[in-house]
Amino acid sequence: MTEIGKQVVFAGFTCNVSRAKYANGQNALTLIDSKDGSPVAVASVSMPNEQCADDEVFIKNYSENEGVLEALVDAGYITPFDTIPAGFTVITKCKLNG
Repeated sequence: MTEIGKQVVFAGFTCNVSRAKYANGQNALTLIDSKDGSPVAVASVSMPNEQCADDEVFIKNYSENEGVLEALVDAGYITPFDTIPAGFTVITKCKLNG
């Protein structure tokens, strides 16, 4: 995993963003507590049946992740540009800004 310099405030934690890849090559984002290094949330989700460029990511913004999309946008880390239906919810497709 590669840690990115921008910090994100989510669920009361100040987090570093860690970027990795899922087995299908799509980007994976994990939020890591900047104080103790504990994982806070996996912000992304793999969408194997969807196309995803190297500078794009699918964000899970429901259930325990509610608010993570806004936190990443507010930090300037991503820019949303599409939504994909997934069961009873939608996944937001975003461009990575860095």
